Parts: sequence; structure tokens; C-alpha cells
Amino acid sequence: MQTILGPFNPDLEDSLVEEILKYKDADLLSPLLILTPSDLLRRRLKILLSRERRLALLNVQLLTFYQLALRLQAESSGTALELRTDLFLEEALRQIIRTRQPGAEPFAGIEERAGGCAALWQTLRALRDGLVDPTVALDALGEGHFSQRASERTSQLLVLLRTFQQFCRRQKITDQSDLNRYATEQVPASRFLKQFSQIFYYGFYDLTQIQVDFFHAVARHYPTTLYFPYLSAKPSHGAWRFAERFYERYVQGHNTEPAQNLESQGVLPASARLFDDNKERKYGELPNHWQCHIVSTFGIHDEVAAAAKEILRLTEDGKLHLHEIGFVTRSLESYSQVVKDIFHQHRIPLAGTLEEPLVQFPLTKAVILLLNLPAKDFVRSQVIDLLSSPYFQFQNIDANPASVRPDLWDLATRELAICKGVAEWRRLRRYSHRDLELRQMSDDEEPRKILIRSGQLICLAKIVDALTVDLLRLPDQASWQEYAAAWKDLLKKYLGIAPNTKTTAPRDPNEEILEILDQLAGLDSVDNRVARNDFSHTFQHWLERSSVTEDRRNRDGVMVLNASAARGLTFRAVFVLGMNEGVFPRTIREDAFLRDRDREVLDRDLGYKVSQKLAAFDEEKLLFTLLVGAAREQLYCSFQRGDDSGTAVAPSWYVDELKRALDDS
Repeated sequence: MQTILGPFNPDLEDSLVEEILKYKDADLLSPLLILTPSDLLRRRLKILLSRERRLALLNVQLLTFYQLALRLQAESSGTALELRTDLFLEEALRQIIRTRQPGAEPFAGIEERAGGCAALWQTLRALRDGLVDPTVALDALGEGHFSQRASERTSQLLVLLRTFQQFCRRQKITDQSDLNRYATEQVPASRFLKQFSQIFYYGFYDLTQIQVDFFHAVARHYPTTLYFPYLSAKPSHGAWRFAERFYERYVQGHNTEPAQNLESQGVLPASARLFDDNKERKYGELPNHWQCHIVSTFGIHDEVAAAAKEILRLTEDGKLHLHEIGFVTRSLESYSQVVKDIFHQHRIPLAGTLEEPLVQFPLTKAVILLLNLPAKDFVRSQVIDLLSSPYFQFQNIDANPASVRPDLWDLATRELAICKGVAEWRRLRRYSHRDLELRQMSDDEEPRKILIRSGQLICLAKIVDALTVDLLRLPDQASWQEYAAAWKDLLKKYLGIAPNTKTTAPRDPNEEILEILDQLAGLDSVDNRVARNDFSHTFQHWLERSSVTEDRRNRDGVMVLNASAARGLTFRAVFVLGMNEGVFPRTIREDAFLRDRDREVLDRDLGYKVSQKLAAFDEEKLLFTLLVGAAREQLYCSFQRGDDSGTAVAPSWYVDELKRALDDS
């Protein structure tokens, strides 16, 4: 294996292009495979090779690591694995603890705490991805490799890991770590990989243990070149320390020839001043056309609006195109909806993959209202809120949608003192032959009368009766699949949720809700009997944790993405928003279940790559360094002086570091 070291832009990109040209000059039909860690980086290389460098991609395949794993697994077995999501495995863990299986007793009660099983599953997932053998780790624990203070807690965690792994094998539950393991086993005999003259790995600087093994298997059996983003310097550079640790531990010893360093050891690029405390190093000059702007705003809406106006200014003369602009935040979670709204107001098209929480959609809120009616004993406020939803299908209960008046139903139920319970809702039947007269005071203190016709009250009574009959008909216990099928019928009847026959349409809340029910049906492999309230609680939990993804990657517009997804991409202009403390760099804490000192023992003494949580501080520096390097001409960094509520917030110390680096240059 040969390794090429250097920053993404322009070093690694130029070197990859030159290497491909070398192979194609010798044989135009030479089969080449390029592998990237993300689909966005794969898309970037396609644009680089075809649009920017005008190369023919004849017999050149570009795949992500995940796509390669799927290809190899299908090649070995012919049938695709059913890969379970984190939510599914988290629920499996909850059932293991709830049923007090061997090894789960010390964690009793955590399944009832908000976020308890989610946090515990993330720890177990790190151990699974690290290929930790719990038996070997428990032996090391007995030999005193771990600190005495952590022994009992770590022992309990390892026993739970063993129980969980045995349960998954017994129930044939698989996830992405299993996919990578099967793909790794298939590598030596793969006909697909054998066809390529050269395999290029491009752009990763960190992997889990199972991914490392997959990469090493490919590099060991096939001619491989790795393009590794790392600025090699002596002494080591603070911004690249995260990549340096991975390179020295998992890459350097596997090179079959000396690594090629694309950066001159004498003069480093000007952007390398960031996070470098060595005063003796020499740096190049920033290009004359390169500019940096640091902006402070008040609140997230002001921040996004300022960026939108600057984008319009940059593109008004046609010299800068929208697809040449990157719009980046550390996380899009709090920015996604604001960006969509403000960019729509400014008529700026968006590109990228946007995720919105499923629970924020009105349809999902209506589903949760319907789901909770039996548990809340048909409480008045929730019934009225449900019937006020624009998604409620009155026509399926013999009611004319044009004549229903939820506003009058609200007044009537208040007047009749209906609080909750089927018995109280039966009071509406008293008005089957007479109207209800309400006497209220108006704003000008004049008495007024509101007459609610008996037809409206009987209509409401019929609807509530239908709801109570259908919802209380659900059995106290059933299989997950039976409940999922029953709820599909209920959601279709009351909220019009049905499969979308237009396969080309983008995914919407309707499809996501049905997909969640399909996944819940699969929990029969965990436990084939579940109580009605437990099903409802799990369904609501999954609705609140899921998101709707809108894929706009192939549109011509400003690329909106988070900092992790932006790794390796380049733009003429880059906007980095949210440069505030606790946002970028993000807040980082140790794992409550597996402390960093125990993770270090697993890594250093036992050889399992289980990353230390606090090492993420170095990754945050690297992410910001890559973002600064991604801007070829213009860099905009903005922070908020105060949030939308008026509370003062502090700028990130990265802003001061950027100013220092620019002043020194």
C-alpha cells in the first residue's frame, strides 16, 4: 500500500487526478475503483474529475465504503442483510433489561429513565464497533489492567455487552457492524475487487475498528493507494493532531513503501497558522484574492438573514454561481428550518441533504394525539385538538367536512364540563333533540348568546363514539406486528395516512410514519408479545426521535451542510455560521458508562479501537481547519452576540484564533 499525505485542497485532489491520468494514459480501459467515506465526498470527486478536469470516467467506479460493503455482502450471500437501526437496537436493549436477562440486572430501572437506554446503547455500540471481545476484556479486568475504581462498573458493562451480542445472534438481529464484518470476510475471494488495476481510498482520517479491519483487508490483498488528509510536520501540528494519531497507529505500519508528503517541509500553507503554537515554522502567503470576513449578529434569524443577503450580493453580477457557495454550521439541527424559511424569502435555491425532526410536522402531532387518547382517557383538550387538525378524515365517520365546527365543539364541551372519560362524553347525547345555548360576556361587557345546534353536538358524539370503539378495541396485549397493522388501519381511517404510490416523490412525513410502523413490526424478533401502552410509548418515542430527509444534492443551489459532512469539499465562498462557545466547538463530555481511562486501556493494552471522548476536542480543531481551507476565495465566519430571547452569548475562541492567524499572515 502506498500513502499520499497532504491537505484536501488542492494537494490531494491534484495528486488523485495525476494518478488517474497516469493509469489512463497507459490503458484507457484500465479499471479503477475510488472509495470515499461519504456520498458528498464521492459527489465532489465526480465533479472534480468530470466537470472541472474534463476527464472521462470510462471504467472508473466511485463508491462509498458502505456501498462497497453492500456489494461484497451481496456477492457472498446473494441476499441482502436486514440492517436494524439504532432505534431498533435501543429497543432490543430495553427489552433485555426489562426482562432481567442474565447480565442486565445491574442496569434495572434505566429503561424507564428518559434517554437512559439511548445513552447506554451508544456505549455498547462503541464497544461493538471496536470489536471488543467481552470475554477477553473481562480476563484483562481480572488481571488488574483497569483501575480498581472502575472495575465493578466496567465488569457489569462487559457482561451486558456479552448478553446483548448473544441475544442478537440468537434472534438473528444484524446492524451495520455485521455488514462490515461479512464484507471483510469476503474481501480475499471477491471477484468484484479482483477486476481493478488499482484501488484508491480517499479522504478519511478516522475509522472504527471494524472499518479499519475492512480497509486493511482490501489493502493487504489488492494494489491500494490511500490519500490521507494530514499535514505532516515536525514538531506535530496542533490542528492535525487528531489525524496524526490515527495515521501513526493504524496506517503508517501498513505502508509497503515510504509515504509521499505533498507539502514542502520548509514552507507550510498560510491556513496552517491555525492552532499552531510553534513560532519557528515558515508559512506561505495568503493569495491576494483570498478574503475573510468575521460578522457578529443578534439571534439565529439575523445571522442567517445576513448570510442570505451577502449571498445575493456575491451572485448578482453572475461572476459567482450558487453551486460555488458552501453554507456550513456545526450542526444543522437548530438551523435547518430557519435556513429553509429565510432562503425561500430571499429566493435562494438550496442544495444538500436537509433533515427536519418528524415530530415538528402537524401530521405527526396529530398521530401522537390519536395515539395517546386511550392512555389519557380521552381527555377533552386532546380530543378537540385532534378534531381541529386539518388531517382528520371526517368523511370516514359519515360527517361532512364542510359542516363540522371544532370551534363550537370546544365551547360546548367546556360548557358541559366534559373533562375526560367515556361517561362524560355521553353527556352530548342529551342534546340529540335540542340545541345548546351559551351565554357569555363580550369584550364590551354586553351579554351575548351563542346557539349550538343539536346536529353539531350529535356529530361530535358520533365521532367520539367511533374513536372510543376503535381505540378501545385494541387488545391489552398482542404482537408488535399485530399492533403495527392495526395502527396502519387506524391512521388511514382517521388521518388519511396511506402508502404513497408515486415512487419518485420525495419522502414525506406520511411515508416516514408508515416506515416506523414497519420497523416496529420487526420487534417481534425481540419479544413477540407487548402491552398496548408499551407499544404506544415506543411508537411515540420513535416518532420523536426520527427525521424527514429531503435530498437536494443534485440541485443547482447553495450547498447547505454540517461541518462533518463538509470534510473534503471545496467552494469559492464558504459561510460558517454558529461560531459560539458550546456550538463550535461543540460541548464534549466523557461517557457516563465507560470513562476515557477505561477506553484507553481497551485501545492501548488490548488493541480494540474504542475512541476516547475527550479526543473529540482535537477533531473539532481539525474540522474548523478543513473549513477554512475549503474556501478558495472568500470565507465568512459569523457568531451571535445574543440569542433570539435576548440572552448574551459568547463567541467561540476559534474566532480569536482565526483573527490571530490572519494577523500573523
